[in-house]
Amino acid sequence: MGYIILIIELAVVGAILAGMWKSFEKLGRQGWEGIVPVYNMYILMQVMGKDIKWFVFCLIPFVNIIPMMDVARAFGKDTLFGVGLAFGVCWPVLGFTEARYTGAVAA
Repeated sequence: MGYIILIIELAVVGAILAGMWKSFEKLGRQGWEGIVPVYNMYILMQVMGKDIKWFVFCLIPFVNIIPMMDVARAFGKDTLFGVGLAFGVCWPVLGFTEARYTGAVAA
């Protein structure tokens, strides 16, 4: 039974990483930048036109929801989708659907 759970967990993590890879390609960046921890948030905030304080906010649990809402809006999604991005579950949807980056949303 433990192996089945491990396989499911690996599949979920793999889907999230693949979705991040594809999402960063949609941003015009290298896909690998999306799967490198911490660096991916730094690059994402640069692309979104945010200053360094927003990168720091991305590193704080639950506070990272705020910048992820802006990322969701930049792809034409709603703020609830941004919450899903902050928890990782919406990255595959963003990467493998027709969602397009429309540019950073003005503050």
